[in-house]
Amino acid sequence: MQTRIEKNSKYIYLISLIGIAWEIIDFILLFYINDIYYDMLKYAINITITLIFIILVNKYAIILFLELIPFVNLVPFFIAFSIYSIIYVKYKLRKLHLQPVIDYAQVPVSDYDGRFCQNCGMKINIKTSTCPNCGFNLEEDLRFQCPICRGTKIEDSIRCPTCNTRFHKRCFLEWVKIKGSCPICKRAIDSSTI
Repeated sequence: MQTRIEKNSKYIYLISLIGIAWEIIDFILLFYINDIYYDMLKYAINITITLIFIILVNKYAIILFLELIPFVNLVPFFIAFSIYSIIYVKYKLRKLHLQPVIDYAQVPVSDYDGRFCQNCGMKINIKTSTCPNCGFNLEEDLRFQCPICRGTKIEDSIRCPTCNTRFHKRCFLEWVKIKGSCPICKRAIDSSTI
């Protein structure tokens, strides 16, 4: 009468051969298929083969393994598996495309030696205080805020003739037309003289 190990040994051989064949197919397809669904299928098949092997072997796995050593030379399998694992790991690392982190302290200052005019958008040398294209005063206009609308948007500007405060032109003209005086110095201004 045959023991359970002897009855299941042909299935164990079959499952082992299927597992080895699957690993060979996986190794060949590794260079052609780069898809998440393929990876999921591969893991599902590997888990299924492992579970079937565990179910068939049960608690007698060590005895069966020791019985199989004289018949099956496992050294070539382990060598092939090791080579496959090394190639697979290198392939996955190459796919990561790890980029070095840029340290902005190492970027030369000469790459950032200019700025842009807020009025016309032209690139201006950092040492220049006025835009050569539109005459925009960069130093003064960086701190500009219209006292009427509190906006910092760069538009046509105008200065009060009495206190020399700068305003948006449309804001100042509208204010003078309604109130007749400067909002800062409160002096009367004739809208026709502006």
